Amino acid sequence: MSQEQRHDDVLLDADVEHICRTLRGYEVLSHGALCREAGGDHWTSGRFDAALRKSVRDGRVTDLGGDLYELSESERG
Repeated sequence: MSQEQRHDDVLLDADVEHICRTLRGYEVLSHGALCREAGGDHWTSGRFDAALRKSVRDGRVTDLGGDLYELSESERG
């Protein structure tokens, strides 16, 4: 793995953490509201969506459908 790839992975993990911290303050947020509250609207193009997809894939965030997201039960407990 290249140094650049390791850097990207560390940044993605930090973005996932930031999304989870943001959701802890809310019960449910829409994609747009979560992006704004997490500051993702100021991140480079595609970075927020990549982190949100990883958050869901890793089971840390639950995709409720209808563009709504919440912190997973395991993250809340």
